[in-house]
Amino acid sequence: MFRKEELIVRAVDSSDFDFLFKLENDRAYWHLSGTKKSLTTSELRSFIEGAKQPILLSRQFRYIIEIQEYGQIGCIDLFEYDPFNQQIGVGIIIYDENYRRKGYAKQALFLLESYLREVLYCKYVFAHVLQNNQASISLFNEMNYIEADDQTKESFQQDDDRRDQILFQKKLK
Repeated sequence: MFRKEELIVRAVDSSDFDFLFKLENDRAYWHLSGTKKSLTTSELRSFIEGAKQPILLSRQFRYIIEIQEYGQIGCIDLFEYDPFNQQIGVGIIIYDENYRRKGYAKQALFLLESYLREVLYCKYVFAHVLQNNQASISLFNEMNYIEADDQTKESFQQDDDRRDQILFQKKLK
């Protein structure tokens, strides 16, 4: 668990079921993960149980972002962890719209970067951001990520409309 004042970034646990069920089954975000259908309760329970697996085995890990007196507001996903090349991907969502653009994503990402550098010994972190997602573009720019390229060959699909993505990279010091 990572903490800064009221912000907590922690591993998924069974108390997150309702929040994750709502998030994972919200069609507005399926294009981010390539989801094609709603998760069943048993599939989500299985996911939560599997979320306890160490990142060295699964190569991915989900963290819940929460506000101490409020509860869950979002998630940070780590993926494509490559310990040999010391790199990892990161995705972040502040699901509760009342907490967007208030600095929580930035604080959570800052806390996680320390862990990536000091515990996982990652030297590089990357993120894929849709070109029309100005909030995420601003976040990664503010966090000193470099826009590596426009990945027009790899696109997410949303409502039959192709949305190009930008690859952001950062060398952790």
